[in-house]
Amino acid sequence: MQALPVFMNLILRVPFNLDTLASSGNTFRLEISDTTGSFASPQLLATLNSNHSDTINANIAFAGLFTNKTYQVRIVANSPQDTSINTATVRIRTLPDNFSIAGAMPICAGTPSKFFASNNQSGVIYNWQLTFGNAALNPQADTLFVTPSTAGSISLSLAATNVCGTVTSSRVGITVLPPPPTAKPSLTKRGRWLDATNPLPVGGSGYRWYRNDTLISSATASSYYASS
Repeated sequence: MQALPVFMNLILRVPFNLDTLASSGNTFRLEISDTTGSFASPQLLATLNSNHSDTINANIAFAGLFTNKTYQVRIVANSPQDTSINTATVRIRTLPDNFSIAGAMPICAGTPSKFFASNNQSGVIYNWQLTFGNAALNPQADTLFVTPSTAGSISLSLAATNVCGTVTSSRVGITVLPPPPTAKPSLTKRGRWLDATNPLPVGGSGYRWYRNDTLISSATASSYYASS
């Protein structure tokens, strides 16, 4: 007897071979153990009226089995009464769980930014895709470091695959801001006024003024009046 891998909500197919024909009117029972492999209280999965080598098919969707657990299956005949000399191992598997792409947004051009699957799953292979825009990708399993080349936008998707199949996340659109300024600001003084002479870079969000290395939260213009 040989059992094939089985996935939740699909059919378990168990082929078996007989040394001799069973009696006419024989019924085969496909039984499954508990998670310890014990048949002390076996659960019936399916029956088959046959007297020769065959295959029993069982729909396990409503059998109340636990996913990612291992069971044993056996075949029992009633005419004559007999039990398969060996059992087959069955492990119930499912598709990867649904997930989303997580990470801080927006991001900046030229700077590596980290994105990752919202839930890491064992036994899963991850495949990142840049579906729109220009960026360098550095995938590391369920984590991706992406470095956009220019400001604008990019789009990412992620597929998770295991032995049962593939689940793909929704596409995530990401705004890409311009890179941080590279030129140090030049300041001029007009009495108590301080002026930044460097022009604000294209796409820049404003200026940030500091006093003794402490951010002045309300000061975002190109000039600042030092009142005291």
